[in-house]
Amino acid sequence: MLNFDFSGKNIVITGGIRGIGYSVAKLFSSYSSNIVLGYRSDHDLAESVESEFSLGNSKVKALCADLSSQDECDRFMKESLSFLSGIDIFVHCCGIRQDAPASMMKNDSWNKVIDVNLNSAFYCSRIAVKKMLKKRFGRIVFISSVSASVGGPGQSNYAASKSGIEGLMRVMSREFADRNVTVNCVSPGLIDTDMSKDINKSMREFYLSVIPMKKFGQPEDVASAVAFLSSDQSSYVTGQILKVNGGMDVS
Repeated sequence: MLNFDFSGKNIVITGGIRGIGYSVAKLFSSYSSNIVLGYRSDHDLAESVESEFSLGNSKVKALCADLSSQDECDRFMKESLSFLSGIDIFVHCCGIRQDAPASMMKNDSWNKVIDVNLNSAFYCSRIAVKKMLKKRFGRIVFISSVSASVGGPGQSNYAASKSGIEGLMRVMSREFADRNVTVNCVSPGLIDTDMSKDINKSMREFYLSVIPMKKFGQPEDVASAVAFLSSDQSSYVTGQILKVNGGMDVS
């Protein structure tokens, strides 16, 4: 039996007040972890989530940052580490979509998605891992997507960003494995979040037809995978992509 223990762990979660990030934070807070939740703009929601997760023994701070900017990534991590006095686990959940056919995609849309989804993963984890290497312990989990392996019409920027995250993960896992820092990805399929709400009825029916489990996943399904990869029980697991997609890409 897996008995997770994250009590007292210092955890940074980007995109931590909605969807998958919220569920990840909720799970960790139930173990009395100390958590920084990154968010972009919804101050009222951030305040509410911070209060919700602070009710137990967790020390929680919601920190506003525009992670499309390297300077903001640096500031976010600096303030996070100051609040937590260290870091044990870094979970990169923030992500956006700006879909358009590749032939019509604007440079701004391409760059924005790459900046938020991929570049911020590198900038933030680069800072986190330096602290982890000094203490010879750390867990880094990137949220990828089934789009990295199967692609999706209109999502050249999104698919590229998620493929990039998986490549970054593989390199980092090799570089830091001998110092007890593991780096892995969780790759969700179609999950019931705000990002999937704009899928129209016909596309939703199509997706359900190609998912063997015939349902969308829940954010909690992804959070459980993140918890495993962040735990002591996964100490010999690194460089891996844990797929949470209901069998969507089974060939």
